[in-house]
Amino acid sequence: NTQVASFLSRIGGFVIVSDEEERESEFQRKARRPAEVSWSENVCDLYFAYHIWVNLCSLNAFRRRKGLGTLQLRAIAGGRSSQMDVLVYSYLLCDSVANGVILDHQPVLQYLYGIQRIGMVMSPLSNNGLGLPYMQNPFHIFFCRGLNVSLATDRPLLFHLSKEPLIEEYGTASRLYQLSGIDICEIALNSVMISSFPYGTKAAWLGEALLTEGPKGNIFEYSKVPTARLELRQDMWQTELNIITEAAKQNSRVDDTTTVALQMPVTAVINAANCSTSTGEYSATSSVTTTAIVQSNHVLLNQVPFVVLDPKIEYPRVVFVGPPERDPSHTVATQLLHRALELRAQYVGLNRLGEVLDGKDMLNPHEIENAFRRDEAFDENEWMFKTVEGVLVPHEVHQIPRLPKDMFHYDDFRVHVQELRLILENIHVRNFTTRRLDLLEHKFMLHLAVNRSLEAGTTAKKASQNRDFYQATKVDNNIHVETCMTARHLLNFIVSKANNNGDDIVSHQEGKEPQTLRQLLQELQISPNTLTVDDLNVQVDTTLGGGRCPVHTRGARRAADIT
Repeated sequence: NTQVASFLSRIGGFVIVSDEEERESEFQRKARRPAEVSWSENVCDLYFAYHIWVNLCSLNAFRRRKGLGTLQLRAIAGGRSSQMDVLVYSYLLCDSVANGVILDHQPVLQYLYGIQRIGMVMSPLSNNGLGLPYMQNPFHIFFCRGLNVSLATDRPLLFHLSKEPLIEEYGTASRLYQLSGIDICEIALNSVMISSFPYGTKAAWLGEALLTEGPKGNIFEYSKVPTARLELRQDMWQTELNIITEAAKQNSRVDDTTTVALQMPVTAVINAANCSTSTGEYSATSSVTTTAIVQSNHVLLNQVPFVVLDPKIEYPRVVFVGPPERDPSHTVATQLLHRALELRAQYVGLNRLGEVLDGKDMLNPHEIENAFRRDEAFDENEWMFKTVEGVLVPHEVHQIPRLPKDMFHYDDFRVHVQELRLILENIHVRNFTTRRLDLLEHKFMLHLAVNRSLEAGTTAKKASQNRDFYQATKVDNNIHVETCMTARHLLNFIVSKANNNGDDIVSHQEGKEPQTLRQLLQELQISPNTLTVDDLNVQVDTTLGGGRCPVHTRGARRAADIT
């Protein structure tokens, strides 16, 4: 189908938009086959997200065989607490998430998003229009902590006032959050890395060396971000990753009794979830019991090695007084965080930015798409596609279609979601991640205090390298076609149509003569020469009740209805 192929060549991914309603019971009860679910039924978000993800894996495997680019999976999280499930499945399945403001109250997920370099697309101006004051938006905190955040537009017709809504987002953030030119260039760099543009396009914008070698291959003329800033971000999260992985290695070397005791939280979760899956129901008692097991392990924790929170213990001008901190709860926290990292690695391979910054595999992730591949050679005529349990499975012509053995089924996904939820609720993990996030923020602020002038560059460098934010490549990762124009664009469109297409028929009521655009405007007493943006009545303060609604003429109200 050439039309579908042409359409897919112009998109970079699919976005899941939740209606912000909680349907927890549908996820906990016995799973239904997709064939039993009608198209009109409003199913649980987790159920829907899993089947979108698994079919996208199949589609991406096919596109890879054909030499085509793969498609991303994204999600939009609203500002309500009911959107917690969106953050959970986004962590397990998605490449990026938009509008994750509620992540500010979830330190464990915030830490996991940062260490996995999951993209976060935010629009503080949109959130401000919907009731979250601009200065209370967590965007700046996320940026200081090193999360992979970028700025984007969101319904420019409602929330933006200028002809360049993306520049308006950057300019407003720069002034109100007091961001430097390097800061906003780093945010622009993040937007390119998060985007779904093909590798060749990103290489042309940022330089191929940055994509292959990481910060060592950074060329300032392309990225507009100093190498020192990129190395700082890499070192910050690599240190956090080393803390977790080294703690996991230490736990694997302790005696069997202690190891079993430490592994009981995860093991108990898996066993409880497996038992509940067989009956089709999850028990709240098992969740409470598992949490109690985690909290009761402090009896045996004094038998295991303590977690080293920072491998750098020797500084030429700093003298430590007293022994380093030894908190047994860190052992449980790092083990559970290691398990959370493994869960995402089982569903999603390394994020592209993770490959750029680390230069190596983090946890030897298992890419689920490989389950659909037989060999590199691919002849489309020898393959067919058939739906099996709601999944479009490729198979050779003379074979019976089956789901790959390595692919996680929906019941497995339910178990993993339940396991991740218990990790997020663990008090030791929450305390540990909260402290580490605060430390990351302080590290960045210290870096700015010491190196801001060095990052800004000398006068000669500024002249030769053209350190201008407008020259930095930036991508709007949250474009919606139906609302991509701003109010001023809409005004220009109406005026142009009125002046150049006045004889076009725009109305034909039954029993009446056809009415042209010019006749309709005259009837409504609307003059294109005096029409203003305010007359359109499309700004958020008047349409969504965000402010006092001004008085409009009859013609202006009708014009707003027509648009």
